[in-house]
Amino acid sequence: MNATTADLDFPVLTDIIEEDTAPLQAQPFQEALTQRLRTQLSQRIPGLLEAKLQHHLPDAIGVPLQTAILDALAQTLPQAIQQATASLTDMLTLEIRQELEEQLAFEVKRAVEQEIMQLSGQLRT
Repeated sequence: MNATTADLDFPVLTDIIEEDTAPLQAQPFQEALTQRLRTQLSQRIPGLLEAKLQHHLPDAIGVPLQTAILDALAQTLPQAIQQATASLTDMLTLEIRQELEEQLAFEVKRAVEQEIMQLSGQLRT
């Protein structure tokens, strides 16, 4: 049972390599596989791009956006505070003036009524 490779009729590697038909058959398969892989990968690119953008965009935009917002606030906040203060001052002044006028009118009316009562009491006697 000591048989050689030639006795068993197994193809040897050199026999397979020497055949010219193998590269011709592999070429259409390689092209089809390459095309299929290109198609699959090109379909995945938008999803991959979106995932990467969602991951990196907040960091890339976050700091510059925060800086821009803080700069804009630093420039506009004093003016906004001044306007709000002026508006609040005007509103408070108007309300206090109205309350004082009402209080004054009430006090004048009460004083006049008291004076009239005193005068009518003196006239009767």
